[in-house]
Amino acid sequence: MRLHPRDPAFPHSAILHAICASASRWSSRNEAVLPDGSRRDEFAEYHASKTRQYIDKTMATGEDIFQVVQACILLSWYFYQEGRWVEVWIFAGFQTRVAVPLRLNYPGTFSTHASGSPGGYLPPPKDFRDLETRRRTWWMSVIFDRIVSVGGWIHAIDEQDIGTELPLRGEDFDNEQLIPSNPQDMNSEDIFTTHLPRYTDSFLLLIKAVMLFGRVTDFNVRGNLRAPTAPSKHQDPFALPGFSELDSFVHHDFLENLPHIHRFNVGVTDISGSTQCVDTDLYMVHIVPHA
Repeated sequence: MRLHPRDPAFPHSAILHAICASASRWSSRNEAVLPDGSRRDEFAEYHASKTRQYIDKTMATGEDIFQVVQACILLSWYFYQEGRWVEVWIFAGFQTRVAVPLRLNYPGTFSTHASGSPGGYLPPPKDFRDLETRRRTWWMSVIFDRIVSVGGWIHAIDEQDIGTELPLRGEDFDNEQLIPSNPQDMNSEDIFTTHLPRYTDSFLLLIKAVMLFGRVTDFNVRGNLRAPTAPSKHQDPFALPGFSELDSFVHHDFLENLPHIHRFNVGVTDISGSTQCVDTDLYMVHIVPHA
C-alpha cells in the first residue's frame, strides 16, 4: 500500500474493493432495505459490485486473472459470512475452475508438461513470495470448495488432482524466510497424524481439518451416488469399505495427534482481565471434525 498506485506491485483494484467489502462487517453499517425486505449495507454493496465488475471482465478477457482470483476468494468469504448461498456456490466454482489452467494444482504451482492440455497463464514463480502467494491462494480456494460442499455435494476439485505442496507457516511467509518447501502434500500417507514442527501452525492445521472433512463428503457422495434406495437405518456403516479408517481419523487420530500446543488450546486466549484473543483457525481445527 506504500507503493505508487502505478507500481506493478501495488495491489490490484479488485483486491482492494474486496477487502473493503469484507471489512464493512466490522464498521458502522448504512443499510438499505431491498424490495424483498432483505437488508444490505450500502458501503459493502458498492465495493462488492466493483469487485464483481472486475470478475466479469476477467471471465471475458482473462486479464489480470491471478489477482482477480484472489479478489474473488475474499469476496466469496464475505458472501459466506452474509449467508448469500447462491453467490457463494457460484464464486466457489469460479475460483477452482480458473485455478486449474493457472497450474496452481501442480507442485511448485507451475508445470512445463501436460498431456495435450493448453499451457497455463502464469509463468514460473519469480521469487519466494510469488511462489508462496500462489500456494496460499490455491489452498484458500480448495478449502472454500470443501466448506461450501457442506458434507453432501461433490467437490469442484478432486483430492487426487491436487499436487501442490502445503504452504509454509504464516510467520515464515511474512518474514520471507527462505526455507525448503513443505514436504507434505495430499499424497502424504501420514498427513492427518504427523505435523512437522517447522511446517505447522493454525492455518496449516485448518487446511488438514477441512481436507479431512472433504474426505467425509467424498465418502457420503460416492457411497450414495448409484445406490438404488436410501441407506437403511439398520445398515452397519462399519461394514462399508473405507468407513472404519475414516471414522478413526475423524473421531480420534487427527485431534489426538495434534501438537501439544495446539491440542490443548482451542484458540481462545486471555490477554488481560476480560479481554480475549481468538485464533479462529485453531478454533475451527477443533470444531471441524465434529461437523
